[in-house]
Amino acid sequence: MNTPKKIFILGTSGSGKTTLAKKLSKHLKIAHYDLDDIFWINKYDKKLPRYKRKIKLKKLVKKSKWIIEGVYGSWTGAAIRESEIIIWLLPGRLTLSKRLILRGITREKEIKNKVIGTYHLWRYMMKYYNSDKSSGYLGHLKITKRYKKKLVIIKKNGDLKILNSIFGKII
Repeated sequence: MNTPKKIFILGTSGSGKTTLAKKLSKHLKIAHYDLDDIFWINKYDKKLPRYKRKIKLKKLVKKSKWIIEGVYGSWTGAAIRESEIIIWLLPGRLTLSKRLILRGITREKEIKNKVIGTYHLWRYMMKYYNSDKSSGYLGHLKITKRYKKKLVIIKKNGDLKILNSIFGKII
């Protein structure tokens, strides 16, 4: 099997999408793109209109190789269809909670932002598992069922070794 050159990484906040995308990007020498950079005009403040997101994504997907990561589902069909592999990061709630708290502590400078930002991410993550929206667990389940042949699900760190057999030693 040839090493995939169009990689889509899916998962909720704190699942490890960006960390994995950066590792793969460095290892494979393929640019990585965060869907948040397409979704937001100003990060986490003002959304880009849906039709403009789709246009930006279509341009990106036309490239010969890419790693795209994000939580979004409904407007990302072009990338999911064109991907050679879909990696769905699906750690448990306790693991996600620990990661989001650590992220909040290390990223934000002001204590108020640490608490508020961490709470919002944690709340979003908790809703993820009960959500049937395209960016929630049930939405992701629906999306991934269509593309089972190219789907790899990672639930715990030990599962990451599966990726070594696909991409070479990255973990």
